Amino acid sequence: MTATQRNVARTRDDLIGAAVRLVERSEEPTMRAVAAAAGVGERTVYRYFESREGLAEAVAEAIGPRLGVPLCASLDELHDYVDALFAVFEANHGITVATVTSPWVQPYLAQSRSRNLRDMTDLVRSAFPGVDPDELTSAAAALRTALSGAGWVYQRESCALPAAAVVANAHWLVDTVTARLARLAESPPG
Repeated sequence: MTATQRNVARTRDDLIGAAVRLVERSEEPTMRAVAAAAGVGERTVYRYFESREGLAEAVAEAIGPRLGVPLCASLDELHDYVDALFAVFEANHGITVATVTSPWVQPYLAQSRSRNLRDMTDLVRSAFPGVDPDELTSAAAALRTALSGAGWVYQRESCALPAAAVVANAHWLVDTVTARLARLAESPPG
């Protein structure tokens, strides 16, 4: 990599870093705000990101790893997933809250929310293949809602629950949902 390429990469990274800092403070990372936060002219931001959408995509990509963990491979591991997921939300409190509540990020959340629900549905279905599909869909939706940044923000911010209570609530829901599905699997309809 040449010195020019390193400078270009460093400037782009600095701009993304400035945008992430804005998000952490619940500020929208507009071109103007990012330029001010990075200490550069607005034209510099446009040189690296052709549009506000391009900048938003880069910011969403940068903060994505700070907003979750991969879903576990089996329902038996769901408690560990809860612990890991909520630890990430706690460690990235500002970004989690800002991402859930900021209008600019909603298009990116819509994509991940749909994917996350599909993955949870597949996980539940693989553990209880004989259960009515509507029951599985409801179970997956309940789990996905509670085990999300939005669910965490609601409990931590709106309800002012301590982190340990939020984790305990999630564990309770996992146990309740899996117990219900197990009962349904043991006594099929008919």
